[in-house]
Amino acid sequence: MLKADFESATATCLAFNRLYPESVLADQALMTLGRSLADKGDYVKSVESYKRVLELQNPISAAEAQYRIGEVLQKQAEESIKAADQHNSKWGEGGLSAASALQRAMGGAIAAYRRTYETYPESSFAAESLGRVVRHHVDTENFSIAADLLDSVFNDYPDAAFLDEMLLLWSNVGYRMGDNEIAKAKLRQLISDYPSSKHITEARSKLAGIEAESANSSGE
Repeated sequence: MLKADFESATATCLAFNRLYPESVLADQALMTLGRSLADKGDYVKSVESYKRVLELQNPISAAEAQYRIGEVLQKQAEESIKAADQHNSKWGEGGLSAASALQRAMGGAIAAYRRTYETYPESSFAAESLGRVVRHHVDTENFSIAADLLDSVFNDYPDAAFLDEMLLLWSNVGYRMGDNEIAKAKLRQLISDYPSSKHITEARSKLAGIEAESANSSGE
């Protein structure tokens, strides 16, 4: 899409919204535009389109738009890291570790996800946004932050669909922080509360490993 066409389309949507603030047409048009641009790899304009939704009066898709901004920025970050790796960039030359490179590249996406669950805590996108922030901090080994956020997940979203995965992550965080009791407790909770989880085999294996490790330590 040409820059002039994009600006004309978004300006028309904003003008229509000012004239008819109760209409959902501008909201829907901008969301469709944002998705289309993201699918084409035009991440900058996609984010701009979603931001326009947030500028509307009474936007019905505000929470989703904020969440999609995070998604688009995450996709952009992942592609930039992949491209850097393929070209033997500074990530692997002692400049930045892989975790540091990912953390830096994901900064905008994580901020967008955080804004989603903080601004729209009752929306259907809040729990998944928080979950993505948790995964990021586990992946980048910010375990103390991840532990605090995991506590928030279970307090604020007790019915979220991915709590079994969060328990597995929590056990990993506990183990990496040297707290085997937390690690074992979260694995046992996963096994007890989610017997049909796709993570159940991994949970049992990890629990057995930690218990064996603890037994060996006690016997020394």
